[in-house]
Amino acid sequence: MIIRAKTFKDWLKHNFCKSNLEDIATHGANCGWHGLIYTQDITKLYEKFKQELWEHLMGESESCGYTNPFEFLATFNGAKDVSDADSFETLLVYFAAESMASQLAGIR
Repeated sequence: MIIRAKTFKDWLKHNFCKSNLEDIATHGANCGWHGLIYTQDITKLYEKFKQELWEHLMGESESCGYTNPFEFLATFNGAKDVSDADSFETLLVYFAAESMASQLAGIR
């Protein structure tokens, strides 16, 4: 996978139409979306957009009343399955994809 976008949000905009973004926001990023299936692709996304993903996590966790982003992450579906760096990165990428897709689709 080649990533040309400068931001993760731009990557979502360029790779998914509005109805796909609505589906990602509603049904989850783990439903077999192109670029969000294979660990190697998710790792590339995480590495390229790590700073943005963490900033997004921090902002969302604070807006939900958490002072620790890991407490916030622990509330996510799939958090109990995190057992290594790859599964952690996947959880963070999926969270950002779902959250940003919701924003881009105008759901919240």
